Amino acid sequence: MALGCSGPAATTSPTPTTVTEPPTAADPEPVAVETPPPVPPAPMTDEDLRAIEPSPVVRGTPSSQAAIAATANEDGMRLMLAQSYAEASTKFRDALARVPDGAYAYNLCSSLYQQGQFTKALAACDAVTKLSPSAALEARASRMIRRIKDEARAQNLVVP
Repeated sequence: MALGCSGPAATTSPTPTTVTEPPTAADPEPVAVETPPPVPPAPMTDEDLRAIEPSPVVRGTPSSQAAIAATANEDGMRLMLAQSYAEASTKFRDALARVPDGAYAYNLCSSLYQQGQFTKALAACDAVTKLSPSAALEARASRMIRRIKDEARAQNLVVP
């Protein structure tokens, strides 16, 4: 079955941020500067969707934390396909809180990136490397980090 998605990346736009710049010698009054919110990237491609990590193999009772986390991850994956990125992030956070696994952190990174939350996405991708990922998952996370930084740079945003 081919994976695909269409339609807008997000249905709501974030509000602009107002930053107060410190006074300078030339201008002793603080200046409020409105910065535009980050623009969410284009919807995920088929390649992006194939990169979403499935749940790790779960053993145990259906009510175990691992099983609940796996279900939350699967729900998050379905929400990503439906371009419901904020709801998907909630599911991936739940999975990650129950079972610290690099796959869940990567999926959270992907959903946050799709929402234009680049700093949070970078933090989630960074968590992947701290959770003993497979070499393939670590490489995927590294590519996503570069992609996030490139998108932020293209929007003249500063990210860590």
